[in-house]
Amino acid sequence: MDQQLNPKSYRQPVEVTFTFPTNIQMEVGHQSVTLRELKASAESRAVSRANGDGGVLVQELVKESIV
Repeated sequence: MDQQLNPKSYRQPVEVTFTFPTNIQMEVGHQSVTLRELKASAESRAVSRANGDGGVLVQELVKESIV
């Protein structure tokens, strides 16, 4: 068996920046927000912190994804 082991190459997480409309920027105090695709480990941390509460899970996932 002459198989070479090649390491897997993983892509970088996707990041998307959303720019708020000018009238909203003043209200929220920010010009934009950037969200990052979550890795499995980040999702696991969020699930753990949520402790079975779906509403809390949504909030924890958002916390993990905001850059």
